[in-house]
Amino acid sequence: LVSLGRNLVFPWRFAVSHWRCRLIMSEFEPHVVVGTGGYASGLPLMAAQSQGIPTLVHEQNAYPGMTTRRLARRANVVCLTYKATAQYLRCDRWVLTGNPIRFDRDHLPSRRAAREQLGLPVRKQVVFILGGSQGSRPLNNHFLGHWRTYTDKMMVHLLWQTGAAHHEPLRQAIGSGGKVTLVPFITDMAAALIAADLVVSRAGAMTLAELTYLGRPSILIPLPSAAASHQTLNAQVLVKR
Repeated sequence: LVSLGRNLVFPWRFAVSHWRCRLIMSEFEPHVVVGTGGYASGLPLMAAQSQGIPTLVHEQNAYPGMTTRRLARRANVVCLTYKATAQYLRCDRWVLTGNPIRFDRDHLPSRRAAREQLGLPVRKQVVFILGGSQGSRPLNNHFLGHWRTYTDKMMVHLLWQTGAAHHEPLRQAIGSGGKVTLVPFITDMAAALIAADLVVSRAGAMTLAELTYLGRPSILIPLPSAAASHQTLNAQVLVKR
């Protein structure tokens, strides 16, 4: 019943939100409106296009989301991360830009400095486990069951971003033997990636942009529940390159 009620009021909420977006555009008078493909940018882009304001859409993933697919035809330009994405769009006003990243090449640490900053061994091989900002339960469960295989038999050190919700149970289960560095969340992603010899990661758009920019070898495990399997397509494009 709750879902039915939400569906019934959706047209009204959509109309009100669109009207509010048009009002904001009229008051703010932007020179251009930029949308990044997510659903939250859909209504502002629609409002801008209906008022003749130039729009730019940036698609981060290999398979474009619904907002990009629906609004690309009326956008002044569509910025793509992967050339293969163009086949899903009904427009030819696209340019290949890649994804913007937060790293400044002139201020990146050396590998030694990155490891010292994160408290990692300087001479051992380091595997960085990156299951996304909230952590990945399947990845966490796998490494919880097999971490000694990696540290004792393969002789590697694990840098493991667990996610805040999983950190304390994993810390209690693994202890503090010095072979695993557990962190709930890493704020300096550049240092973590530079410190790693191998990254085990999901295949989100920004993660892949950072991996390719820094040239880090990786094992990608796409999120199965990602919309339209876009993480799988992201990974496949990267593998083919």
